Amino acid sequence: MSEKIPSAIENKPPAPLFKEGEVFDAKKRLANLRKKYHGEEGLEHLEEFKEKLNFQELGFSSVEVKLFNLIEAKPEASLDDLNSLIESEVKKYALTKKQTEIIFSIFKGYQEKHQAIKEMTNQHLDEKGEVKGKELFKEFFNKEPRDEVKVLIRPMTINFCPKNLDDYVYLIDDAFLEGREAGDDDRALAKKYAGRRLEGSLLKGFNNLVTIENPFFFDKNIDELSAVLNHEEQHAFNSLKVDVHNVEIDKLLDKINNIEKETGAKIPEELKSFLIKNYQTELFIKDEISAYFKEGLSPKYISKVLLEKNTLYDYGFDYNKPAGGQENEFDEKYVQLVKNAIIAFFDLLKHGYSNEEVQNLLFHEPIGTWPRVTARISGRKKSPEDKKKDEEKYISKVIYHK
Repeated sequence: MSEKIPSAIENKPPAPLFKEGEVFDAKKRLANLRKKYHGEEGLEHLEEFKEKLNFQELGFSSVEVKLFNLIEAKPEASLDDLNSLIESEVKKYALTKKQTEIIFSIFKGYQEKHQAIKEMTNQHLDEKGEVKGKELFKEFFNKEPRDEVKVLIRPMTINFCPKNLDDYVYLIDDAFLEGREAGDDDRALAKKYAGRRLEGSLLKGFNNLVTIENPFFFDKNIDELSAVLNHEEQHAFNSLKVDVHNVEIDKLLDKINNIEKETGAKIPEELKSFLIKNYQTELFIKDEISAYFKEGLSPKYISKVLLEKNTLYDYGFDYNKPAGGQENEFDEKYVQLVKNAIIAFFDLLKHGYSNEEVQNLLFHEPIGTWPRVTARISGRKKSPEDKKKDEEKYISKVIYHK
């Protein structure tokens, strides 16, 4: 995670404040508004609703920024520390019980992972209190490394940077998990990746907590490594959010329920599998867009990396296609989904919000809604001409689709 960033949200002009003790449940409030008001009066109340919704969403994001800054500044922070930090914010932004539970559940998830890392690394320290890199490597990957291994311990990640390329190759595509020797495909993949977060682990409780870096970085200082670390750590923090509040799953279940309600029958398994695959892809690509922006990279670069013909993120080729569909070709809906999301994220950055604020504003929303959320927050409704200009300006020409 990057250094502490003062919240730009808190420097915004005053917005409508909620009454003392008020809880603003946006879904219930909107449903009541639509029942109670119509015509011009309804539009006036809708504008007031949008103002309050924006204020609360920006506030919820600022609370998450404070949460992550607390973790960075005080890795051993307690629930009391968190409560004293955000108690007034919960009231100020009229957060619901669910929103407050999300914050505390994210923090509890962090505490569990941080404690697991602490207990494990404490078992592998030398007399100076420094981590024995080769020993910890063997503990995690059940294999003696060929050479030195640098280990960097972060609040909720363990980063391994082996000196020997073969050690990196062994990890890059999960050969260690599958109990096999690394092959030519692993070696080819290792040349493409500067680093990677390992989703699986041989040790219980360490999924998504280990990151690896290419041996290219072995002799580099921490500043030269920071961009890659920021990318991988953003993945780790995103996984905390997904564990607590997976909006893609919520969207999927709503879709399935609506189909079954309309048809009066159980959804066919083939259609269910198709929908699950799409929503998984949406979660994956949302996570990547988030991590690349955390590196501080440009929207044009991000769109090229994600949408070029030889992209590493080839799960996108399966989006919106039945089993046995055309391989190695993006569906136009997927291309547009990714382009729109990248531009939406960048729009909020241009509007004056910090990277961390935008991360927290958008990640709790399904990726398909990012343009709409950004338009509401920024107050800028784009014309078709505006959208075309933004795409020409911020999206790479080197993308691959039908």
